[in-house]
Amino acid sequence: NSKELGAIGERHAVNYLKGKKYEILQLNFSCPYGEIDIIARHKNSIVFIEVKTRSQQSSEKAWKQ
Repeated sequence: NSKELGAIGERHAVNYLKGKKYEILQLNFSCPYGEIDIIARHKNSIVFIEVKTRSQQSSEKAWKQ
């Protein structure tokens, strides 16, 4: 389902960011205005990351349009 696919994408994003020396501060931060998938620190910056994950099938469909 889409929640599982999203969780897989977020795990891949976290692993990628850690490999690039980002410090993960929080995952799935929620507030009254919405949610931020990943909050991280890189060097002297705080970075807010929204992860979008597509299945191969939906990616192929997007390329054909």
